Amino acid sequence: MESNTSSNPDLSSQNIFSWPSATSSLNELRKWTTFFGILALVGLFFMAIITVVMMVVIPKINDGMDMPAPYPIPIFILMYLITIAIYILPLIYLFRFSKFMNLALKSSDNGLLSQALRNLMLHFRTVGILTIVFISLYLLILVTIIVVGTRLPGFPGMTV
Repeated sequence: MESNTSSNPDLSSQNIFSWPSATSSLNELRKWTTFFGILALVGLFFMAIITVVMMVVIPKINDGMDMPAPYPIPIFILMYLITIAIYILPLIYLFRFSKFMNLALKSSDNGLLSQALRNLMLHFRTVGILTIVFISLYLLILVTIIVVGTRLPGFPGMTV
């Protein structure tokens, strides 16, 4: 259902920047998105450090032992690198939103406001798609584990 703001001359003729409550809310939103963007960037930085440690330190520790590592290190390194690469794009959109919103609030420019909101939309679209993909992968892994697990010898449940 469409909004009737275009038929209301009081709302359609006003600029959003003339509403103090709207500009105040948008400014606070900009601050929070900047905070969460920085927080996510720090998290990705720590993931990168962990990846480097896994690449350099763990193989040197395992060289002195006769036993191989209990898990395949290259797979974990690859998973960390893929995760870092995936989360960079939504972060870029989040920082762009903050930047354009700051500029729009300072200059009262509707074009910059539009760019800011588009970047926020792209951020949430990307995060939403990633969420759907990961939930689907988790469900696929769960179903695969259940199916394979029930077919193992000695499983006291369903035998086919």
